[in-house]
Amino acid sequence: MANAEGDYISFIDDDEFPTGRVAAYFVQAIHQFKVDGSLGPVMPHYEEAPPSWVIRGKFHDRAPAIRPALSIDWKKGANRELLVKKGVIRFRTAAI
Repeated sequence: MANAEGDYISFIDDDEFPTGRVAAYFVQAIHQFKVDGSLGPVMPHYEEAPPSWVIRGKFHDRAPAIRPALSIDWKKGANRELLVKKGVIRFRTAAI
């Protein structure tokens, strides 16, 4: 991440798919609300139908719809689909 050349860093799980113009919406929200990052709900995508207990348990329904806000409780956010300003991330170099 420290070598990223853009102004933003985006995170998305390897089993998630961004929808439509999600990155553009995230950038718009960052500017509109004058915040350092934006996240969005992620809908699960299954290659094959999961067992019914997975659906009933709602194990992948961790990102509830949240109205736009300047901040949210960090426990209510899901970082599975996130765009954040690179400048707010502190990078550490690991000793090898």
